[in-house]
Amino acid sequence: MTQTTLKWIAAGMGVVTGLAIATTFTGCGRTPAQEAAEKPAQSSAELPTQKYLSTFEQATIRHQLEGQTVPVDFTISNKSTAKIRLKVEELWSSFPLTDTEGNPLTPVVEMETALGNFQITLNPEWAANHVRNFLSLVQASYYDGLRFDRVVRQKNMMDGKEESIEFIQAGCPVGTGEVGIGHLGYFVKNEFNKNIKHEVGTVGLLRDTHPDSAGVRFYIVLADSPPMDGAFSVIGKVTKGMDVVHKISRQPMLPLALDPTGEMPSHPVIIQKAKILPTHMATPSPSIQNKP
Repeated sequence: MTQTTLKWIAAGMGVVTGLAIATTFTGCGRTPAQEAAEKPAQSSAELPTQKYLSTFEQATIRHQLEGQTVPVDFTISNKSTAKIRLKVEELWSSFPLTDTEGNPLTPVVEMETALGNFQITLNPEWAANHVRNFLSLVQASYYDGLRFDRVVRQKNMMDGKEESIEFIQAGCPVGTGEVGIGHLGYFVKNEFNKNIKHEVGTVGLLRDTHPDSAGVRFYIVLADSPPMDGAFSVIGKVTKGMDVVHKISRQPMLPLALDPTGEMPSHPVIIQKAKILPTHMATPSPSIQNKP
């Protein structure tokens, strides 16, 4: 993947000011921001060899990153972000991600909405710390009452070929999906893997331009989106109820006069309840998609 592709994805999604996605990022006339984007992204510090056992302190960055704002005090569902963060830290090491022989488990999270329920099977082998973060947020009831706040459908010319990305996103504390506010004051160090393909139903933690800026927002891929491969930390895949996810993505959108990005639903679907299915925490299961 080229760095210009990364710029297109990272800057384009969820930016209220929008992005001219029809622009071809090749040849002359690049902006300083595009030039900077072509520089290789800095990798996160090496995590411990026992990747399934990283502590909260080892797996996260706890200072404010460039382009990120101070966390809001309360989410749109009236939950204290400070209390949720403390709960995440408390819960972080409580989830077994492997069995007694070290084989990764595949916990399942179910999300309930007015349009139906769907299930996400998580794979710690792909991004153990992001999986642990997601489980902690679910257990802390962070997602309950939050919205599917954006439906992103973008096309662009990359190396002479039209590429596209399609996904829905959720988990923004204020329900707008804006850049810079999708966190609780900590960020999970990236766990990118170029071998994991963004197929239909793939689930990952959304980030902004900085590679280590993933916090609480997540996305679900609606159609194969190759430009996203290797640019986000993938945590699993929807294994039941993908029809519900597509139904959520087809809700009416705000008029362009109110939302120039064309990404924001006029009546966002609410996550009524997110819960971990306990029976799936005890027995490891085969990989459900691509193998790293």
